[in-house]
Amino acid sequence: MYRDKINAFLESVREPDFVTRCPKSTTNSSEWKANECRSYLLYLSLPVFSEFITTKYLQHWMLLREAEYLLLQDCVTENDIQKSEVLMKMFLRDFGALYSRKSLTYNLHNLIHHGSTVRRIGPLSSNSAFPWEDYTGAVQQRIHGPKNQGIELVKTIQLYQGLPVLKARVELSSENRGDHPQENATLRDEIKGHRFTEEEKRLLASSMLNPEKIFYGAIGVSHGCEVFTCRVFSRQKIKNNYTICFTEESGIKRYGEISCFSFLWSALMAKEWHL
Repeated sequence: MYRDKINAFLESVREPDFVTRCPKSTTNSSEWKANECRSYLLYLSLPVFSEFITTKYLQHWMLLREAEYLLLQDCVTENDIQKSEVLMKMFLRDFGALYSRKSLTYNLHNLIHHGSTVRRIGPLSSNSAFPWEDYTGAVQQRIHGPKNQGIELVKTIQLYQGLPVLKARVELSSENRGDHPQENATLRDEIKGHRFTEEEKRLLASSMLNPEKIFYGAIGVSHGCEVFTCRVFSRQKIKNNYTICFTEESGIKRYGEISCFSFLWSALMAKEWHL
């Protein structure tokens, strides 16, 4: 019964782009990839467990979640490491009493060394075997026969190394022919016909902006490594990049959704934002 409710919740989740992989079912939890385990630990476990386990076990799980989150940040301070080590010791101290001493395995013991590992070689997020795993899969896909696999792989790599040269020649040929395709034409037509609501017009007017002179042809923007889309973008059905957390002038944090993008175009905006 609980498993069906949890699976229904996981199936309904629409994660943003920075969450690379989310589990959609607990039926095959023993086969989850490392990214799925990380997403479940950091983002999904608390809303799931808060519905189905007692407070004592939930608070114990939160110790592990917070300890790992601190070490998975892009920038980890010494204070973060020390706090994570304290939380991890508390988690391991109570684990045997809550579950059983038989559950105190060697892998569980290794958690206590995560803090010293980060102190020695950097954040956990920057020391990952995922790129090597992806590269191994890419190499396997380039081998198609059971014989002479080494020769086939070398020739395939040589072909890929020559692609940039071929691309440069093709682009040079296109420039000589005067080919200049219109960029983002499909994206701009996607939301053609959007009209501001009365509330949006009132908000724009209060900001000294005229809705009639505002460019609103973009369906998404990227700023650094962050990507944001709007509700109008109907193509995006799995991901959710339009739900945001923002801070009001009073300092209060609130959550909302991006309905559409409106810009007053300028050279500075063209430089800082990539439409």
